[in-house]
Amino acid sequence: MTDLPPFDPDAPARLRLGICDGLLRWVIENLEDWSAGIEQDGRNLILLSIFARSTRTYSAIVHGLAERGYGEQTMMLDRVLFDDMIDLHWVSLNPEIAAERLADHDLYSRLLRADAQRKHPRMFDGHQPPRIKISNEKRKKLKELFGKNGSRSWTGIRGLEERVDSVLSCWDEAGRDVLLFWHDWIVRLQNELVHPTSLSLTRMGVVEVNDDEEESVEFQLGNTPGWSRQALHAAFWTYCQSLSLVVEEFRPEVQDDFLGRCRAGEQAFSRANHWESTGAFEDLPPDHPLA
Repeated sequence: MTDLPPFDPDAPARLRLGICDGLLRWVIENLEDWSAGIEQDGRNLILLSIFARSTRTYSAIVHGLAERGYGEQTMMLDRVLFDDMIDLHWVSLNPEIAAERLADHDLYSRLLRADAQRKHPRMFDGHQPPRIKISNEKRKKLKELFGKNGSRSWTGIRGLEERVDSVLSCWDEAGRDVLLFWHDWIVRLQNELVHPTSLSLTRMGVVEVNDDEEESVEFQLGNTPGWSRQALHAAFWTYCQSLSLVVEEFRPEVQDDFLGRCRAGEQAFSRANHWESTGAFEDLPPDHPLA
C-alpha cells in the first residue's frame, strides 16, 4: 500500500514552471533594493542593463511561451539568455573595454542605419539621415571590430566560442565543465532550432501510417510541449548563472539564500523528470546527487 496520490501527468510541467516563476518573483521583489545606492559607473550600469534585459527575456519565457507549451520557441529565447549571460561575465572582467566597445558599437550601428536610409530613400519619404562626423580610419576600425554589416557581438569578439573561452576564469573547474557542456550540447541544439537547419525543418513533419499502411505527413502548427522539459531547465540554469554574478557584485549577503534557491530548483527539475519516467509521485532515488 502507498499513501502517494494518483499521478497527475501535468504535475511535472507545473513543478518546472513553478520553480522558474518563484525565482523570477524573488528577483523582481528584491532587485530594486540590490541596485539601490550602487556607484553609477559604466561597468555597473552595463551589468544591470544586461541583467534587466535577461530578466525580461526570462519573464517572457516563463509567463509567455512556456505556460502555453511553446517549448521550441522557448529554446530559441534560451539562446538569447545564454548570450546575455556570457556578456555579463565578460563585462565584469573587462569593464573599461566594455564601456568603450558599447559606445563604438552604438556609433557603428548609427552609421549602418544611416547607410540603409540613404540606400532606400523612398522608404523614408526622401529624408536624409543626420550626418555623422567620423574619419575613414575610425570607420575602418569599427568595421574590423563588428564586421561589414555589424553582425558581430558588440564586445568585438568574433564568435560565441571565443567569448565563452574569454570568461572561463569566472567559474571553478567543476563549474567550467558544466558551462562547456551547456555550450557544446545545449547551445548547439538551440542554434539548430533558431536557424533553418535539418533538425528545425524536419521536426515539423510527423509521419503517420494509416490502416492501408500508407504514409502521410502531418505538419504541426501549434505549440511544442515536448521541448518544454529541456527548454525550461536551460532557461533556469542560464538565468541562475547571470543572477549569480549580480548577487556576487551587488548583494553578496544574500548569496546563501540564492544558492539554496538554485539547488532547490535543480532538485525540482530532477524530481519532475523522475515523476515523468516512473509515472508516479516518487521521491528521487537515494543515490541521486540531488536527493
